[in-house]
This record gives sequence, C-alpha cells and structure tokens, in this order.
Amino acid sequence: MLKLKIYMAIVALVVACAPALHAIDVTSTAPGTLRSAVDNPGSVTSLRISGPVDASDLFFIAREMPALTSLDLGGADIREYRGRAIAGRTGYAAGLIPQNLMADHSLTSLTLPQGDGVVIGAGAFARNPLAALTIGAGVKAVGDGAFMGCENLRSATIGAAAVGAGAFASCPALERVTLSAAGTALDAAAFADNAALTAIDGAARVSVVGPSAFRGCTALKAFDFGTALHTVGEGAFSGSGLVKADLSGCTALDSIGAWAFAGMPALTEARLGSAPRVGDGVVFMCPALERFTPSDATDRIGAYAYVHDRRLLAEDILPEGTRIIGAHALHGLSTLTELTLPSTTEKIGDGAMAGMTGLKSISSEAADVPALGSEVWRGVDQPSVTLTVPTGSADDYRAADQWQRFHIIEYSGIDDIAGDEAGTTAPDVRGRFAGRELQVEATGADIARIALHDASGLLLLALEPYDSRVAIDTEGMMTRIYIVAVTLADGRTATLKLARR
Repeated sequence: MLKLKIYMAIVALVVACAPALHAIDVTSTAPGTLRSAVDNPGSVTSLRISGPVDASDLFFIAREMPALTSLDLGGADIREYRGRAIAGRTGYAAGLIPQNLMADHSLTSLTLPQGDGVVIGAGAFARNPLAALTIGAGVKAVGDGAFMGCENLRSATIGAAAVGAGAFASCPALERVTLSAAGTALDAAAFADNAALTAIDGAARVSVVGPSAFRGCTALKAFDFGTALHTVGEGAFSGSGLVKADLSGCTALDSIGAWAFAGMPALTEARLGSAPRVGDGVVFMCPALERFTPSDATDRIGAYAYVHDRRLLAEDILPEGTRIIGAHALHGLSTLTELTLPSTTEKIGDGAMAGMTGLKSISSEAADVPALGSEVWRGVDQPSVTLTVPTGSADDYRAADQWQRFHIIEYSGIDDIAGDEAGTTAPDVRGRFAGRELQVEATGADIARIALHDASGLLLLALEPYDSRVAIDTEGMMTRIYIVAVTLADGRTATLKLARR
C-alpha cells in the first residue's frame, strides 16, 4: 500500500511539473528570432505567426513543436535564408516553405501565407491529418507530393496556377476540389488514386492535365473541358469514372496523350475535338462507350484505339481523311456488323480488325487497295462478309493478300438516268441524311417506288409513295451505309449510296 502511495505521488509530481499544452500568437520582429520568442515549444498545440520569418524559424516549428495541431502562417512573411546548413542546405529562397518541412506531422488545421510568390515545397505537408485546406492566390506553386497521403482531407480550394506531381495523390477522403487560378496546370498524378473525388469546380480553367492526373478517380463522373486546355497527358483520366469526355470546344488543344481515357467503365461518349496529336489507345477498353468522334485534325487512328469497346457504334470512328489505322485499333469489336473504310485509307496495321466476328459487310471507298499489316482480319469469317469496292478496283482487291478472301463486289455510285426518246431533260434524284431522317427528292417525275438495302444487299424497307419527296426515319435501323434504289413514275431508275453520320 505504501509503495502504491509513493507511486501515485511521483505521478502527481510529474504531471504538476509538466508544462501545460497551450496556444500562442507570436509577432516576429526579425527573421530567425522565433526560437527566442517561444517558451516550452514542445507544449504548443496552436501557433499563429505574423511578421518576418525565415527557414530557420520554419524548421524550429517542425522539429521542436511535436504537439502542434494548428498552424497559422497567414500573417507570416517568409524571407530569404543564408547561414548554417539546415536539412543539408545553407540557403532557402524567400517565399519558400521547404520540402518535407512538416511531412508526417499532426496538423489538423493549416493557414498558409497570404503574400505573393509563395512556393510550397515538395512533400511539405504530406501525410498530415488535415480535414480541409485553402491555398490562396498568393501561392505561386504547390510542389510535388506537397499534400500526398493526407488521409483525412475532404476538400481543397487551390488558387495556385501550378500543382505539382502527386501533390494531392492518395488522399482517400478527398471529395471536392476547387480550382480558382486561370490557366491552372496539373502535373503528373496530381490527384491520382483519390477514389472519393466527385467534383472539380473550376475545371474549365485548367490548361494542362498531366499524365495520370486523375488516374483511378472512380467517383469523378464529370469534368468541364474548357477553352484554356491545350494538353491532356498520357493516362490522364485512365480508370476514372467519367461518363462523357467532350473536348470539342477546346480550341487551344494541342495534344492528347496515349491511354488518356483508357479503362473507364462508365464512359459512354468521347469527342476529341481538333487535337493535332493523339496518342495510342485513347479509349482503350471502355466497355460502355457508344459514341466516339476522333480528332478532325489528324489522319491517324492510333494503335489499340477502340480495343474491346463492344458497344461502340460504327458512326464516325473512321472519318473521311483517315490515312492510317493503327495496329489492333478495332480489335474485338465483335458487335459491329458493318464498317466503312474512307477513300483516304492507305494502311491498316497488324490485327487492326481482328476479332470483329459480327461483321457482315465492309464498304471500302478507297480506289487504291490499302496496304495491310499481318493478320488484320484474324477471327473474321471473311468469305461470308461482303466487301463493296469502287468501280474498276475489284480485280486489284481480289489480287491483294488478305483482301481476296472477302466476297467482293463493285459499286459504281449513282446510276445514270437516260432521257426519254423525245430528248427531254433527265430527272434528277438526290438523297441526304438530316440526322436520322433519310430525305430523297426527285425532279421531273414522282418517285413510284423506293427500296432501302444495307451494304450487303439485305432489303430493309420498301415504299410506293408516288410523290416527289420522301422522308424515312431510320432511327430503328442499325446500319450506317444505305443502298437506295429509286424507281420513278415514268419507269426510269436511280441507285444512291448514302452514309448516315
């Protein structure tokens, strides 16, 4: 019993002698003097500083205030440091919060300096239990990994124009980010692997989305691609939750990196606008993708472009102007039944159409037979697929390696309609698509019969309108290429080949 009483007395004495945890405000009169202004730094839980400080003051806070949870540097003016080595350096620039300064500390609240030109060094506040963060417009740049691994961080407002590589990566609770600087540049993996991230306010201000910037952000359903955007890096949104990626309004867009939108399970539509440079596999393995519009400023469909995007519709995926179709570009698109190769097609890469087991018809508008890589049609039952080619080119296709295995027929375009014996002017038949509506018009005679066929010759619809104008809704028809056979009231005929865009 006596021993217990002695022990209790010792504990009480230790507690009584221990400095009480407390919050302090310090107004600095000169940089490098903070140490002399703080008694019992180990007991400080909350610190607010105003006035001039330098790197020696900042390292004093980081190394000798282990209980600190709240740090307010809002009124601090960070001056240049030159002196004895600290963390291996004898000099630190004005405005710089040194790298790794308070990594793995216990900060739950942080207010950054409000002056202009502040730079947050790499890893400066990594893995702190911060819940919210505001980085003002005075901050020039957020360094690489500056807030990486802050597991409690739920929101961040960022006024800096430069956000470094991995600056906010692996912050699993981060839900909302607000970007307020014009022309914000996000470096590689800036917000990577943040599965809770649902909103990027101010995304339209972003000029650069670096490689893997939003990789693995599975809850991110929307991103506003704005006119300031000029670069989308490799794998920028790979594995994210975007439903739509519309870059058609990005007038300054210069490049889209390889795999930029790859492996995105919810992506249903993507438009690449006018990027002159587009990497391989941009929408690789996007199983929900239905509509894709390539860049209209490039003549190349990259390798692995649409691999296994089985819900993708044929419309627009090979636009006129395409010269090169990359290796395995359409590999595994087993649900497509028809395909049109533009007249500009020159080369089709290795295995580009391998596994397109649903193909029934191909319409090649290229008069010169496109060169093929190896095993372009591997897995396709070529003899059962009708290949329609321009007049005069059938023999060339039949003589070309891999092409000759298709069922090849020629198509001559629009048949001439001769005038009658009296020499009257031949009637004119024109057709076009207005959205999904097929519009056919004849002058000189009514349309007595009109029949629609797909590219393989299958009859889709036949009408006897006896009118000079016919409008047909093709909404329920899955084909893109239509052969339109027209019989006029005076017995003459015309055949049109039309593509629905």
